Amino acid sequence: MDSNGARSVRRNQGWVVFLLIYIILIGIVLLPVILNPYPGMPDYPNHLARMSILTEWHKSSWLQQYYVLLDVPVPNMAMDIIVPVLYELGMELEIATRTLVGITIVVLVTGVSFLGYTISGSVPWASLLVFAFVYNRYFIWGFLNYFFGLGLVCWVLALWILLREISWVKRLILFSTLNILLLYTHLMVIGIFGLTLVGYELWRGTRRCPWDYRGFLLSLSQFVIPLVLYIVIFQHGTGLQPIYNDILLSKIYGILGTFITYKTYNFYYEFIIMAGLMVFVIWGFRNGYLSMRREAGIIILPLIFAFAVLPWRMMGSWFLDRRLPIAALLLIIGFLSWNGPIRGRQAILAVGAMMAIIALKAYVISWHWNKASLAFTDYRRSFAELDIGSRVFTFMGPSKHQEEFPPVRHVAGLAVVDRDVFIPNLFAYPLDLEIV
Repeated sequence: MDSNGARSVRRNQGWVVFLLIYIILIGIVLLPVILNPYPGMPDYPNHLARMSILTEWHKSSWLQQYYVLLDVPVPNMAMDIIVPVLYELGMELEIATRTLVGITIVVLVTGVSFLGYTISGSVPWASLLVFAFVYNRYFIWGFLNYFFGLGLVCWVLALWILLREISWVKRLILFSTLNILLLYTHLMVIGIFGLTLVGYELWRGTRRCPWDYRGFLLSLSQFVIPLVLYIVIFQHGTGLQPIYNDILLSKIYGILGTFITYKTYNFYYEFIIMAGLMVFVIWGFRNGYLSMRREAGIIILPLIFAFAVLPWRMMGSWFLDRRLPIAALLLIIGFLSWNGPIRGRQAILAVGAMMAIIALKAYVISWHWNKASLAFTDYRRSFAELDIGSRVFTFMGPSKHQEEFPPVRHVAGLAVVDRDVFIPNLFAYPLDLEIV
């Protein structure tokens, strides 16, 4: 066998090993979703209530009396589209909603890995790091549409890089369509893709002299149709209304939330997980096994700027600035390369350490979600005593900590699922009571 044939065999073996490890890691991070009837997310009962209204509204006179289905699209609809489709295909509502959680995880990790493959042109070993960051604080809070959209951003960016050589007309049609999809998924993610695209095209521009400004402007034309659609047919929320709240602390919390899951989870486990991950990454860089492509720094610069200037709340959405560090981190992982051994003792130790860290994190999440599921079940048993169509007064008192455990601040949403009740704060916070 010649040298080219030997390299081809090693490359194919590398892919087989990578895919096997990848499937195992997907199984590990999905275990908390599979093993627990309720994801322990503060927003999850309200997600479930909203899905119940969307799927049962036409059958329930009580729901029709209490809630109105909007006929105007909202740029935050990934769940609202996918879950009813799964329900119509025969899934039970609660299984369909949990399936959306699982789909979100799969779209997120595969998007980062596909981006890594597109950038490197080889097995994206470094992208395995993404599994350690699936369960970050903002995913745990329940920002499912946002994280589904982040996964799509990685897919779309990879396609943009991969399909540079096709005709401009085809690219315009394809990516205008994909941006419309991003717009329906979540408004923030189309903004993140736009900022990332600007960074990527600026990097490409630095490699040319003179700079191809026409190509740069043409790349932005893919956003014209989505922008027009947003202005003309989409609901625009409450207007801009920016609110800055403890600016420095908000930025710090945004960065920490990328690495820490939930304040009330076991801090010692969190410390062990993050310390182990930091040791692994530092070891990889110091030994030259991990490297980051130079363009990554320029690509995330627009995201860093947006993180610095965005408010804590705007257009009816909360924690806008805090959501950006995890987006930047996922993109950075996509631009990492593994230059170390892919076989032998060191490779086995590296993969084993990574899998142990990810498994420990999944265990911590699953343990807490089991406790949350028991609490949700108890509340639901109590709600069964309510008359169908009741009106339920809900009250969330002032709290020093927003991350109570069990996360029951929206637990009244479960009464909407079972008893078609009215609650005044369906997916709303105090002083922001917007009924669906």
